[in-house]
Amino acid sequence: MVPYRLRQFLRNRHPRLSQADDHEVELRQLKDILRREHGFVPAPPKALQVRVLGLYSPHFIESGWQTFQVFQQHLARVGCAIESCGTVFDFGCGCGRVIRAFHQMSPQAKLYGTDIDPEAIEWLNENYQKFGTFSRNPDLPPLSFGNDAFDLIYSISVFTHLPEKMQLAWLEDLRRVTKPGGFILATTFDQSRHLVLNPSNRAEFADKGFCYIHENVSTTDGLPAFYQTAFHSHDYIRRVWGEFFEVVAIEPHAVDGHSDLVILKKPPL
Repeated sequence: MVPYRLRQFLRNRHPRLSQADDHEVELRQLKDILRREHGFVPAPPKALQVRVLGLYSPHFIESGWQTFQVFQQHLARVGCAIESCGTVFDFGCGCGRVIRAFHQMSPQAKLYGTDIDPEAIEWLNENYQKFGTFSRNPDLPPLSFGNDAFDLIYSISVFTHLPEKMQLAWLEDLRRVTKPGGFILATTFDQSRHLVLNPSNRAEFADKGFCYIHENVSTTDGLPAFYQTAFHSHDYIRRVWGEFFEVVAIEPHAVDGHSDLVILKKPPL
């Protein structure tokens, strides 16, 4: 999900995506559903897609598949076969962009998704029951799941939008619900996104390796006021996130061409 300043940045870099006709977008998404899936489940409504990506993209369905394949590729490099993950949790699932592809590619997995967006969760529970089990998570921990519940957790564009204390609280709870030896995949903004930082933000980021920007304009409709924009350096992730998990790897530009993929592991017993 993309707040105001980054929505403008994306539109400037990808103007064709913001100019696509709605009918063209719907047709492309329909073609991708028919090409990729067995059976037919409609794509989420435009408003929920825009809330996730910041624009109404013809590649919304296909991008979920591409993200799954990125996960599969990078987990394999660190010795984890994604098909072996029996319980999988999408933390910040939005309107189900990735979990939809995950269901097709790993039908044996039990899939769960949570989000702070009640409208998205309501829509998922009405339309995506075949893909997973969905619930609204609270703004702050704990999650409703028991300890050591998941083989794999992934979280796309969540830690890029939370204040630091909230991030640390969620990292601690995600550690609790991850099985020993289990993996967490999370995205952070790559260096190209740092162009939106003003001089004061840059100084804070250079000093700490972390910067949380509270926008003065409206951010993402339908989401809480704390949902803003946060930046992390690789050193910060290794130093601070490394207190909760083993930081196995940080893969630059791995997700959607503009987000870094952080691969974390909960140490085995």
